[in-house]
Amino acid sequence: MSQTDQLAAELKDQPENPLRPNQAEFYRTEIDRLHGVVNAPPWVDGVDRAAASRELRRVQGLVDTQSAKPISDPAKRDRIAKLANEVMANEIQPALLPRAQMWRNPAGAVDAFRRQENGPRTKRSILTWKRALRALEPTNDEVDYTNVERFRPEGHVAGYMENARIPGNFGMSALAKDNWPLGEPLSTTALAEVKAREDAEADAERLDAARQRTQAAREALAAKRAEGAR
Repeated sequence: MSQTDQLAAELKDQPENPLRPNQAEFYRTEIDRLHGVVNAPPWVDGVDRAAASRELRRVQGLVDTQSAKPISDPAKRDRIAKLANEVMANEIQPALLPRAQMWRNPAGAVDAFRRQENGPRTKRSILTWKRALRALEPTNDEVDYTNVERFRPEGHVAGYMENARIPGNFGMSALAKDNWPLGEPLSTTALAEVKAREDAEADAERLDAARQRTQAAREALAAKRAEGAR
């Protein structure tokens, strides 16, 4: 017997789809209103007491059958709490896709979601787990009290996923950022090769210009001497 089956057996006296506290409060308010209509004085006109009485019985029956029943036995409460934690840890969380995959939606994520957490076995575990939480704290009105998303793993967020619907951008990893700057590279890089070539070309141009100036000075000196010899 799976842990979900064990938990379901402990919850056999609980409703299949228990009302949330805000729903129960809404129906209780509606019951009070319908009581006022049914018990209205005879001289009040325009009131359908028969229809209000039928609706009152329907709403009252819904509240009676669908409201979570408080657990008075401490030992049973402990068993249900323990099984609920085990179902979440062992049967629900392993089936939840990491938040990064749900956000990025890489190839295969949709099929994995349908097969795992949206499959009938996991869905039954989730509904049973929610029933257990409502049985343990029927009046807990926290919005995310029974929200499975609180337990979804974060997962690794890669800087770039080329096969994802939201691929992201190239960027440094967290480890690279922690070790930045990395210092001078140990091998020749493309940037260093380009710079070396540019420096060599600049040196060659400067050397050629110096040779041309020297040659021009020699020619000018030779011409001056030739003119003086005349």
